Amino acid sequence: MAYRVSTSSGRTIGARDLPDDVALSPAVSASVSHTPDNKGLTVETLRRVDRARLELVHHETLSGATTQSIRLAGDEPAETVLVQALVGAIAFLTDIPLTIGTAFHLSRFDPEDGEDEAVLREFGTADVFVGTSAQPVRRAFLDEPLTGERLEWLLHRPLGVRLYADAIRANSVAAEFRDLWDVLESAFGERGPDLVAALAAYGPAAALGFDAASLQALMDLRNRASGAASQGGLDDVLRVERECRARRSGLKLLVERVILTKQAWGSGDGGVETTPLFRSPDA
Repeated sequence: MAYRVSTSSGRTIGARDLPDDVALSPAVSASVSHTPDNKGLTVETLRRVDRARLELVHHETLSGATTQSIRLAGDEPAETVLVQALVGAIAFLTDIPLTIGTAFHLSRFDPEDGEDEAVLREFGTADVFVGTSAQPVRRAFLDEPLTGERLEWLLHRPLGVRLYADAIRANSVAAEFRDLWDVLESAFGERGPDLVAALAAYGPAAALGFDAASLQALMDLRNRASGAASQGGLDDVLRVERECRARRSGLKLLVERVILTKQAWGSGDGGVETTPLFRSPDA
């Protein structure tokens, strides 16, 4: 059975010849082509899988309806990470910035023989299950209207909100995690152990339950996400992505609280500034 994932980029690299067979790993190959309108790129990956590991999953859609789809039992897909690396290589060779997103609705299992076809008929669907791995979203402030007052207050800390915006636009969970930590470095003007110490002594961080040990663990993971303390192999990249995903919400909450409370941006000073314009959900 063949598992294929099609992804696309909204930016073209011009009328260049593109490879139709690139080995991304021993198990995954890819083809690169121009989109039909010549305004972007399409990358399609191919991985052959054991049809005996396919299983039917019953789940709810976002609308609440019950549906069913197929997944590969025990699978941890590497396609997203591999395609990001491939697009990075294309960007390096062409000097054109590219981003690419996974079009999960174009993921599919393709039968390669009569037995594959029989398996898919028995399942009664060819739709691929996409796990959300959703976590409860906890923000540092209540979701309230975008008033001019609230926006103007945030504009008094332009570097913080710009770095935050850059982080949440990142093309991978690990890159977002790395860039969110950069916001904290900017806020306190410190790095390494000095930043951990400043954060551990910062009242709003302590109020969220962060201490020196948990902050050190976040910084260690950030260093691995940046490649500063990583072996760089596929297994390590996948492991870092998984760990960053698990800790992302806590780091994001800390960064938001720092942006909303840091009195002197760029200073190691622990002074706190509060405003009634942003009400905490914990109040």
